[in-house]
Amino acid sequence: MKLLQGFYSDVGSTRSVNQDSILCRMIENKKNSFAIVAVCDGIGGLEHGEIASRIICECINETFDEIATWIDVDTVDADIIVSHMKDAVEEANQRLFDYKIMHGMQTGTTMSLLILLREYYYIIQVGDSRVYLMRYGFLRQLTVDATVSSMVNGRMKSYLSNYMGKDQDVFYTVEEGSIRRDDLFVVCCDGFYHNLKVEDLNFDRRIFNSPDKANDKCRELVHLMMNRGDKDNITVGMVFARG
Repeated sequence: MKLLQGFYSDVGSTRSVNQDSILCRMIENKKNSFAIVAVCDGIGGLEHGEIASRIICECINETFDEIATWIDVDTVDADIIVSHMKDAVEEANQRLFDYKIMHGMQTGTTMSLLILLREYYYIIQVGDSRVYLMRYGFLRQLTVDATVSSMVNGRMKSYLSNYMGKDQDVFYTVEEGSIRRDDLFVVCCDGFYHNLKVEDLNFDRRIFNSPDKANDKCRELVHLMMNRGDKDNITVGMVFARG
């Protein structure tokens, strides 16, 4: 399966620091691709979420670089790749946990990690960033938010129940499925999906033939969410399965 990527991240209209981090990497040959997209959203109510999100993406990127030295995209066992990425997530969580202990601070980040290899996708999920799949004109959320709700002053509020760096041992969920031609995967933070509409993703997929145009489309969508009133940092990465 041939895959094409685009991404964009913006500090937003009111924040002074972008606490989001995004990682988009890909290895491909004439027939197949191995790609990852990770979106991490630093926890706003804690300290230095931008450091937390960066630590996680840096660790995952190191693992990708290591895999790139030996991978054969056509023949590698998917279980091996997913196992390496799980190890990367656990190592990243340990680094972040050690960092916050060393500096005597409370920090953390969400993480949605999308892995695509040949005709299959895998998701390692912590927190409430999300992965969506747009297929045949229908948009489906592939991840489950790690949130709990409670009544406060007569109003229902949701709170994040799990995130990277919360504890020394990280709890994550794993989802998997098959990729079909013309699938569009969207990996994003809550600043993006709060105001997302299905029709926003009905654009000409030929833009993915140019990385610059794909990134421009992601930027256009981020600014659209800002214009709809979201004041948070906003980040999105997209992967299109050209077939």
